[in-house]
Amino acid sequence: TINRELNTARAVFNFGEQEERIIRNPIARGSVQLLPSRGPRQGFFEPEEWRAFLAAFDDYEGFKAHLQRRREEMPSRFVGEKDMGSGRRNPESEASREQFDRLQEAGAFIRAMLFSCARVMELARMRWRDVDFRRGLATLFQEKTQAEKVIPISAPWRVDLIARPRGLPDAYVYVRSTGKPFYEEEVRRAVMLAVSIAAIRKHLTPHSIRHTALSWLAIAGAPEAHRKDFAGHSRKSVADGYAHLTRGSLVPVVALLARIEAEGFREEESAQEDVRAEV
Repeated sequence: TINRELNTARAVFNFGEQEERIIRNPIARGSVQLLPSRGPRQGFFEPEEWRAFLAAFDDYEGFKAHLQRRREEMPSRFVGEKDMGSGRRNPESEASREQFDRLQEAGAFIRAMLFSCARVMELARMRWRDVDFRRGLATLFQEKTQAEKVIPISAPWRVDLIARPRGLPDAYVYVRSTGKPFYEEEVRRAVMLAVSIAAIRKHLTPHSIRHTALSWLAIAGAPEAHRKDFAGHSRKSVADGYAHLTRGSLVPVVALLARIEAEGFREEESAQEDVRAEV
């Protein structure tokens, strides 16, 4: 992040120099050494981890056990000689139950992130007018590319969408019981909590879900062009634009993703496949 901010500052000063607003760029090339970077996070859920992760959204006993562990890990606070406890939430309290209910509400939204290969706010802003059950298509607007992405609705995602209370065309598809849409920070907290309950790798994040969809497809041998269209990557050349795939060609892609979620990888699908992807 620091490296990116420094490069942005240099670009601004370069523009100012070109426009003759300043005499020279005060950050000369090579004058500041960039910090070492391991590049973007490449973590993704293995199918077994994904199933344990999804189960955590309905695991009330596991949630209470998680809260209890946190209470026991924290030292007690003392006021004078009185033991005030750790200050952590009581697993049996009403507030804890309300927290779990909020976690449970987020489960369907987070699973839909896999089938849509969407970033958090792209899915959060999807409205009922963007869901076409007749043609089996969903439309998401991508802020990053400033373009719409149209993808087939997989069978499991369709089941969830049909079960959701329908709203007016402008209503958000995924909302809480309060009627309010999801927002990025609460989804991040829900993912972190479910990861802890499921006792899987701690570094998995909401963005790992998008990377999971693309990685599973790469491991299973889905063509790169299909993966790019499913991800909604912007075309890098005019030639790429002419190679645009039909929506129907992505139907097997979403079906493959649903099959991996349900069954895992098959023997012929090598986990050694290079799954690095721009996400």
